[in-house]
Amino acid sequence: MVERVLEDGGFGALKHYVIEVTGLEYYVDREKDLAAAVVRALDGGEWKSAVSYLAGLRQPGGMAMDRLAEELTIGETFFFRHTEMFTALREHVFPEVHARKEKERSIRIWSAGCSVGAEPYSLSILLRSELAHLFLGWRIEIVGTDINRRFLKMAREGVFEPWALRGLSEEVKGRSFEKRGKRWGLQKRFMEGVRFQQHNLVRDAFPSLGNELFGFDLIICRNVMIYFGRENVQRLADQFHQTLLPGGWLAVGHAEPHQEIFKEFETVMTPGATLYHRRSAGGRVRKSAVALCEAWKPVVLPKREVEKVEVLPVQEMLLLPPLPRREVEVKGGMEEWTELRVLADAGRFAEASEACKRLLALRHFDSPGLYFMHALLLQQSGKVGEAHEALKRTLYLDRELALVHYHLGLVLQKLERGAEAKRAWRNALLLVEGLAEDEAIRYGDGLTAGDLRCLIDQQAGRVI
Repeated sequence: MVERVLEDGGFGALKHYVIEVTGLEYYVDREKDLAAAVVRALDGGEWKSAVSYLAGLRQPGGMAMDRLAEELTIGETFFFRHTEMFTALREHVFPEVHARKEKERSIRIWSAGCSVGAEPYSLSILLRSELAHLFLGWRIEIVGTDINRRFLKMAREGVFEPWALRGLSEEVKGRSFEKRGKRWGLQKRFMEGVRFQQHNLVRDAFPSLGNELFGFDLIICRNVMIYFGRENVQRLADQFHQTLLPGGWLAVGHAEPHQEIFKEFETVMTPGATLYHRRSAGGRVRKSAVALCEAWKPVVLPKREVEKVEVLPVQEMLLLPPLPRREVEVKGGMEEWTELRVLADAGRFAEASEACKRLLALRHFDSPGLYFMHALLLQQSGKVGEAHEALKRTLYLDRELALVHYHLGLVLQKLERGAEAKRAWRNALLLVEGLAEDEAIRYGDGLTAGDLRCLIDQQAGRVI
């Protein structure tokens, strides 16, 4: 059947669409591999024509694109893969984050292209076990994203084949996993604070408060961008820079593009791994208060001179959920809005929440989006009680916002009001009932109904 697919006159348009949606330019000159993936994605179904198959890929709510993505992506991974990277994280990055954020006592990590979850769970084991002396009592948030929904389902289960644990010592395996027949289940304590959501790096928005992809201390995106074209890679590098907090770190794979792509970062060379550092607000690298391993010291390359870029208009800035420009202009809130954006972009969430509060009070805004933004900023500032009130105010203005009900559940969970949290999540599920899996939800910046259902399932199972 592969030959039939290749010989179809519409295959060129099909290939163009798949590459455009996924960013996988790897398949530009690998048409036979792409056709084979299409055949596998058909699950034994009949091949009619490229035109009809492409129509299925484009269909809202259809599962054809998800099935094809499953065949185009690779799930082979294992715990603590890339030893040199984890050494660099253990001995340099995490001690530096600890020293820089000792007052806030929170760390946020994004594993982009996480496959079946071995990488984010490895980070959780490292932080909660070997580095527990640094991060005990900290709020640890690890987000794993992937385009492949089947991989994410496996990741949420936290159960792995022995092959995925092949790099672990018996000691680490014994204290981190439990035997479940022929497989191994990760202990619940290492699953705490780890969540997974579907995200397409090429098509979906980030940074964004709406889908909670913002303000990270560390982003890991290994062996993903090697499949993308230069234009997409450059855009991703710029977006990763925006998505990190000042002082944050980016780790990519050995075979990822040249350092010129990451010119906005400071390049830090370590044995076997290259890291990229977003400068702190003061423009200088902050030294860790925790001594590095005596065996090596990171080599910091000078930051390249880069051209100045034009500042984006307010309505095009990515971090904050959209607020209608007309409403801001009519009510005269552009100055406060700009201040709010700058503070949030710098990771100064407490100050940003105060700026948002002033904007609400001084300009008499009644936008649910702005109240929701205020609630999210309060959450990130650790002001759970105030976030609860802001979320209730949001729902008073618009009770049909499923994502707001979801966040209300998160806040109620932190307030140890488990029954109310579950009720909030049930309300969110009712609001997305009947929506297609891939239908975007309001204020989610690309988060879909299917993603929200998965997030709720993941959280609800942790409420006693």
